[in-house]
Amino acid sequence: MSPNITEAAEAFSRHQFDETYPLILDEAEWTLVGEEPIRGKSDIVEACEESARDLRDVETTFTRFKVITTDDCVVIDSQAKYVGDDGASSHVASCDIYEFIDGNIAAITSYNVEVPPGPSVS
Repeated sequence: MSPNITEAAEAFSRHQFDETYPLILDEAEWTLVGEEPIRGKSDIVEACEESARDLRDVETTFTRFKVITTDDCVVIDSQAKYVGDDGASSHVASCDIYEFIDGNIAAITSYNVEVPPGPSVS
């Protein structure tokens, strides 16, 4: 059974990319604001695999994870703390906007910014 759109968006935003691959449309586009868009399923999967490799030895703790779902759109507002195996850490605030067509991911827009450490804003 395929995940619903909320489950799919949550999995992608939590870096559980492989769970979402079957739902990404061939012509999907991922816009990481401030960078060139990633166009097409194969390029999106490649970017996800690279990110997964980069995060392999990183402990990720979400301090905020708010989800808003409509009929064909999911918005996830999150903050995460990333700690590498060398002890270096960073804190990132993100907003991911997912657009779906017939339950499949058609577009993702991601806003990401490094923020100072501290409690998340509720």
